[in-house]
Amino acid sequence: MYEQFDADLVLLDLTMPSGDGIELLRKLAARNCQCGVILVSGRDKRVLATAERLGRSLGLNMHPSLQKPILRPALEQALRDARPGAGPTPDNGVDAQFAPTRYEELRDGIDCGQLEPYFQAKVDLQAEHGFPVIGAEALARWNHPEHGLVPPDRFIPLAEELGLIGKLTEVMLNGAIAYHLIHGGAAVRYLG
Repeated sequence: MYEQFDADLVLLDLTMPSGDGIELLRKLAARNCQCGVILVSGRDKRVLATAERLGRSLGLNMHPSLQKPILRPALEQALRDARPGAGPTPDNGVDAQFAPTRYEELRDGIDCGQLEPYFQAKVDLQAEHGFPVIGAEALARWNHPEHGLVPPDRFIPLAEELGLIGKLTEVMLNGAIAYHLIHGGAAVRYLG
């Protein structure tokens, strides 16, 4: 049996489309994983803190969690902080109060290319050796010029309510295809 997961650091989303982050924490512990683990999630900070404590109780090398959406500078800082002797990760700078309220505001964001796909890796939890990436899920993020990276729970319900979900879906699909064609699927911009 495979004894150790060969990685330096794992960014682990607690909510994955075909798996459970807590289950993956337990599998990492069962495989005597010695790498660092950073939990990421759009869930409440208390959920992240509880999962972090569980990881520590399982003997995993847990680093401070990140709440989604995560801006690139905050992710880069968290990766630097994961090195031995480094300091804490700062806030990710997202305006937690912003939520669009008008049709025009969301439509203009879509039309101006502010909504773009980010990708979350899908891994095979049943693989005998390691956790190979078997695909990616495209997730919509609004890169708002004034409010930073806006999470989907702030604009998807409005898009559905205002009849913009079809247009948004088309933009996400075209963006994911274009990104894959340009980058050949190699350097995918992953969100945790």
